[in-house]
Amino acid sequence: HALWALLGSGPPGDGLLEALLAHDDPGFRAWGVRAAGEKRQVPEVVRKQVVALARDPSPDVRLQVAIAARKLEGVEPMPLLMDVLSRSGDDPLIPRIVWRNLYPLLGSEGKTFARRISGDDLKIDAGLVEILPRAIEYYLNSGQPDPKAVAAIFRRLLEFNNAAAARHAIDALSTRFRERPINDPRSLEMRDELRDAVAKAIRSNPTGELAPDLTIFQAYWRGPRALGDVKALLLSPKTVEELRLKAFDAYAQVADSPALSVEVVKTILNDPALAGSVEFRGRLLGALGTLDVPRVADVVLEAYPRMEPELRPRAIELLTQRTPWGLALLKAIGEGKVSRDALNVNQVRKMLAGKDQALVAQVIARWGSVREGRNPQREEVVGRMRTFLRTHPGDPSAGQKVFQRVCAQCHKMYGEGQEVGPEITLNGRGSYEQLLSNVFDPSLVIGAAYQATIVATTDGRVLTGLLVEDGPQRLVLKSQGGKLETIARGDVEERKLSPLSLMPEDLEKQLTPVELADLFAFLTLDRPPGDPKAKPIPGTP
Repeated sequence: HALWALLGSGPPGDGLLEALLAHDDPGFRAWGVRAAGEKRQVPEVVRKQVVALARDPSPDVRLQVAIAARKLEGVEPMPLLMDVLSRSGDDPLIPRIVWRNLYPLLGSEGKTFARRISGDDLKIDAGLVEILPRAIEYYLNSGQPDPKAVAAIFRRLLEFNNAAAARHAIDALSTRFRERPINDPRSLEMRDELRDAVAKAIRSNPTGELAPDLTIFQAYWRGPRALGDVKALLLSPKTVEELRLKAFDAYAQVADSPALSVEVVKTILNDPALAGSVEFRGRLLGALGTLDVPRVADVVLEAYPRMEPELRPRAIELLTQRTPWGLALLKAIGEGKVSRDALNVNQVRKMLAGKDQALVAQVIARWGSVREGRNPQREEVVGRMRTFLRTHPGDPSAGQKVFQRVCAQCHKMYGEGQEVGPEITLNGRGSYEQLLSNVFDPSLVIGAAYQATIVATTDGRVLTGLLVEDGPQRLVLKSQGGKLETIARGDVEERKLSPLSLMPEDLEKQLTPVELADLFAFLTLDRPPGDPKAKPIPGTP
């Protein structure tokens, strides 16, 4: 209490600071460091005490040193922060605090940081390894990243057995090479700096956990064996699906023709041994959107009859992105190969937003004029569904499967699904009437964060999704299925906010009456069906 009173009444005297910093009790030492940081100007003896406490056995003391590092006049903050970090062990908080104080220094002292990272005298532990990928990301996102600094950090990272941290860095570097032309001078310099380190890591452990990641990463440099190595990973059912998706991204980038990538996808869709999970194929379909190849529609429509019900909406979402694909889709609908009801009103509107008059004319001929706002007749649908569901109880366990197939593409509930729309475990189900309205009249009330954005790109795509990033360099949309679509600002031809919810209105046309009853039996329980404490939400008939 006396210490609290002294520190609360004003800056403590230097003698008191020296005593606190030398105290046997770590709590007193931590208070002393904190007080020194707040005082800022302290004598040399106190500064030396604080610097020495970077190696204090107490994590509380080291944490306060990290906080004070940039406050104390006359102390070089970067070496002090690095010293604290290299002794953070498994502490979950110290690396975060160190990073918060370290990254503002990287712009002016980046070479110093890279040099210290490369030094043999620096003790490396989990805390330091954790922030190395963040440092790489920081440099890559700066206007003119220093290739030597990035390579120095990456080489150091590869020396340690931390696959998660290394993958974080590899993903960041892959994005850099994917988004920048390989003949960009800095990209060439970075490739030259990284090449030997990556090749050495693969040679030293060719069957190791990181070997496939590094092989895929190398492909962005367009080496002589890149195409074959990446294709082999992509077409191997033994490769984990996340890596197969990364392999496809790289393959699409380095293949001599985009048509080759389409044929690889056809092989996967047609071969049960390679098909993998529905989620894998859904994300693979999403990745096809970047390929301006008419053949995409043929491949997708050929596989469409064999697709699971939960995969078909993703195929339709893809085919409505480009004019040639949309025309092929409309032809398939006219021939009865695809149901007219497979398209929701947002997808119809997306095709109307294109510039091709032939496509627009066919859409209007089939659907007529598409309203821009909410349909007031949805109130009648809500009434009909209220009457139907009152007399048709369903099976909540069966309804959970309907949710996973249809709703989970955009909503998460009880930990399952995608976070595109609201997480509905606790949202949107306050009462039965609220649930009815949200499901069957979703555009009646739209939260600002869930209003759809339509973007037309200069290469002919039309994308619809929720805007999750609106920066000076790029837009990022989250679309159905949880896919993130990144669009460079210079590639945006037109952008507008939709007056409708991203959630389609015609759910009653997509499901059978039995499926609707089962779905509502699931949605109206406040806990999962297997929980003995589950009970209906208020107002449930």
